This record gives sequence, structure tokens and C-alpha cells, in this order.
Amino acid sequence: MTEGRTDFRRLAGAGGAAQRALLISLPAIGALYLLDVHLLLGLVILRPQYLALLLSITLGVVFLSVPAGGSSYSQSAPWYDWVLSVCGFAVGRYLVIFYPDLIYTLGEVKVGRVVLGALAVLLVMEATRRLLGSVMTVPVLLLMLYAVYGDSVPGLLRTK
Repeated sequence: MTEGRTDFRRLAGAGGAAQRALLISLPAIGALYLLDVHLLLGLVILRPQYLALLLSITLGVVFLSVPAGGSSYSQSAPWYDWVLSVCGFAVGRYLVIFYPDLIYTLGEVKVGRVVLGALAVLLVMEATRRLLGSVMTVPVLLLMLYAVYGDSVPGLLRTK
């Protein structure tokens, strides 16, 4: 067994600096929120905004740190992992910034919201697949299909 080898990437250069900054910011932001530092600064940050911020950072760092195909050791991330990382970061930040507007107009269906919601679900599913494998993603996909098509299931499992 080779020591120091894991299933996680350790990026070099500017990518490594971004990866470390995101990893350090997760517990730092958590501690600042729990200590209510935002209230001392006069900022109102609601719990869903805080959770969306953690989601954006987590998605951003997962796609940079965990390879898509398993244990391929590399000091650089492929272009598609950078795209997924930026998309995950953007989806979470959208929720952080526009959360009050989303709550006030909750019943309105807009194309942008549907696209961002679908992108968020896909990104979370891919991050889950990378971290936990198909053991968790397949049951979640089956439950999502059941939520959509449960009314056409016969017998006791039929939904209304």
C-alpha cells in the first residue's frame, strides 16, 4: 500500500490555493454563524441562506477534490470538474443572494428557477455519486421517480 495516496485530489498551483481556501472556509463560516458574528456586524443572514452558502462551498470543493472515476491520483482537475465546481458555487450563491425574493414569490414558476432547481438536483446527485457511489444515488433516483410517477403505480403504493 502506498502511503499518502487517497481517493481525493490535492491540486497544485492556483487550483490548490482555491481548493484549500474553500476547505478552510467551510468550518470558518460555520463557526462565525454559530457565534452570531453576523448579528454583531448588523447583518441579517437567515438559516436557509447560511445553508445555501455551505451548499455552494461544498459543491464547489467536492468537484475539485473528488475525481469522477474513482481513485485516479492527479494534481490537476479536468475542465469539466472546474465547470461543475463553478456551477455548484453559482447555484448556491444564487440561493444566498436571492433568498428573500424567492420566498416572497414562492408560487411563481419561472424558467430560470426551474433550470437552476434542476441543475441543483443534478449537481447534488453527482456529488453524492462521487462521494458515496451508486449505493445512495440509485435509491434516491428511484424515490424521485416515484414522487413523479407514483399516481400510475398500482396497488397500495399508488399516490394521489
